Amino acid sequence: MEELPDPIAAAERDVALKKIELQAHFDALQTKYKRQASSPKMIAGVVVGAVAFAYLLLRPGKSKSVKKSGGTWPLLVQGAQTLLPLLGALHAAREAESAKKTVSKATGTPPVEPGE
Repeated sequence: MEELPDPIAAAERDVALKKIELQAHFDALQTKYKRQASSPKMIAGVVVGAVAFAYLLLRPGKSKSVKKSGGTWPLLVQGAQTLLPLLGALHAAREAESAKKTVSKATGTPPVEPGE
């Protein structure tokens, strides 16, 4: 095999380094999202959302009103109206936690956990 010119060899090295960097970044993101998906908050949120959704669809004694109201879509909208404030609260809590970490990094102090 013949020797490659310097520009091509340098470009191949850069591509190989970028592939390694991209794989490391992907692994870090995958680990982060697996951790978040298995957190008790996420699992509880999914369970509560599923229970609320099932309750809205399968409420006892509401079959006549479903037929009068036009079907399942109004119930789905009602379910979304119920769950959106919960999702907003979850998002606000995550933002507050992120802000705490940012402030602690900027000031160099450890973040203070509630109850400490």
